Amino acid sequence: MACKHGLPKDWQYWQDYLKVMLPRCEEVWVVMIEGWASSVGILAEVQLAKELGKVVRFVWPNTVGDYDIRPRLEG
Repeated sequence: MACKHGLPKDWQYWQDYLKVMLPRCEEVWVVMIEGWASSVGILAEVQLAKELGKVVRFVWPNTVGDYDIRPRLEG
């Protein structure tokens, strides 16, 4: 969304948006593309989702364009 619409990509910009939108979500899906595991924003989103009791799913894009969806249960 940030790239397509020329919006900032930093966590400072997105954190207020996340705090409003995430409580309205049923699940959070993390697309495991390069850099996801070291992204401050993604890690904060996952943490907030856990605090809100949301299901967090980690999604690996595969070579044919479909997704392998595997819920990851973490404590």
